[in-house]
Amino acid sequence: MPIDTKNPSYIGDQWAQMRDCFAGDSAIKARRDLYLTRAAGQSKDEYDKMLKRAFFLPVLSRTISEVTGNIMRKPITVELPERLKPMIYDVGNGKDLNTFTAGLIDELLLTSRRGILVDFDDAKKRPVFRSYSAESIINWSADFIILREPFLVSDPDDKYNLVEAVEYRELTRDDDGFYMQRVWKSDGDTYVAGEPIYPTKLGDKLTEIPFVFVNPIDNTPAIKKPVFKDLSDANLQHYQVYSDLRQVIQATTHKPTFLFMDGKPPTTIKYGIGGLNHIPDSAGHAEVVSDQGGISEYLSVLDKLEHQMAALGARALQAKRAQVQTAESARVEQSGDSATLMTIADSVESALIKAFELAAGFLGVDESQIDIKVNKDFIEGELDAAMIGALLQAINTGRMSQRTFTEYLQRGEIVSIDIDEELGLIADGQ
Repeated sequence: MPIDTKNPSYIGDQWAQMRDCFAGDSAIKARRDLYLTRAAGQSKDEYDKMLKRAFFLPVLSRTISEVTGNIMRKPITVELPERLKPMIYDVGNGKDLNTFTAGLIDELLLTSRRGILVDFDDAKKRPVFRSYSAESIINWSADFIILREPFLVSDPDDKYNLVEAVEYRELTRDDDGFYMQRVWKSDGDTYVAGEPIYPTKLGDKLTEIPFVFVNPIDNTPAIKKPVFKDLSDANLQHYQVYSDLRQVIQATTHKPTFLFMDGKPPTTIKYGIGGLNHIPDSAGHAEVVSDQGGISEYLSVLDKLEHQMAALGARALQAKRAQVQTAESARVEQSGDSATLMTIADSVESALIKAFELAAGFLGVDESQIDIKVNKDFIEGELDAAMIGALLQAINTGRMSQRTFTEYLQRGEIVSIDIDEELGLIADGQ
């Protein structure tokens, strides 16, 4: 089979839909009748006008940004061997580790898949992380991984026009079990493999393929349904119903006048304001034909879809409750929403640890010094005045230790520094 053969589990159509919904209105409309059906007999001009009136609500992108922000509202904590510390500020593509992690979370929420290739950069003389999207990981097994690598080149007929070209990077093992890479380049209708590349660990060839698969559950190659696929589907239904509503509004507010008569109907009909269709016959009569009903039904469907989207993750669309919630009931509700975030945070954390362990192998440094923590405190824990007063009373009456009090302040986001550091400042009278 050719090198660009896709794995049977590859779900490119679903990933494409997720990316279109994330990109928003312009991307959705560019797909035309893939997402908005063109009626039988509808002219291109009529369809283009309908498409222009439609609007895609940017629910998915806002939801993903909100969820990523919730996880990344506190920077990750990192402990690394000295020789790996430069990667905190540049993982290899100019991005610092926090920015790299935020992008990783974005991709997991969007496609539920990401890959990290740990490689050695001879120019930087250190390991680097190279990330790959779900679409770029086209095939895989226990013995190989095939990565699609697009890049831009000048059009031979117009040097100012950049066109996309593609190479494929094969990660595999040779007959002796040693890890190697091969880059397959286009040669007309086929792809031809380049010479094998053998990354080394302190001069020795590797046996493990240094690639980390990441999904929202674990670090296996398994394809998972995109986290917000249901939200994406509802978002597209909302777009379609909104388009229908605009069509109804257009028809009921821009009323065409028709002239009816016994005999042959007119071959051409003018629509819209001032669209009078005249038939020179005394037997004819004029009527304004329009459908006044249906708008309320469309509005009801849109409202239901918006509530469904809120339940599927778009809480920004959900109307605030009329009744006042207690702090505890609000916290319990938020805790339910945190379940998926916790799993994703755990998966990202373990993937980063694995990637840094592979990076440590290139340098022969101690893996035990690697410790990474991704924020799992998704609920803002600000303490109110009454709670702080109760804590002060407890410490003043000897029913709470200084350390426990300080831990409460830190969890309540009043104290931001390390607990031992804060206790040290207190002991010094600062």
